[in-house]
Amino acid sequence: MCQDTIARLSNETLVRITDKNNLPGKPNRRKLHDWRTKGVIVEERHLPVLLECVRIGGQYYTTQEAFLRFLRATNM
Repeated sequence: MCQDTIARLSNETLVRITDKNNLPGKPNRRKLHDWRTKGVIVEERHLPVLLECVRIGGQYYTTQEAFLRFLRATNM
């Protein structure tokens, strides 16, 4: 993971990836895991868009802001 990504996420509102109730639309855990590992293919891009996450103490976290960036990128 890029140091810029870690720095950005550390300054945002962390949400444990299993706490889906804190994310818009309340996506299920399996979908969040797929978005973190496989991403979503967007026709205009050559690479999949991944949900930015960081691992802290064995748990994966994203941020509310990263989730909104992911939604914007996949709904262009």
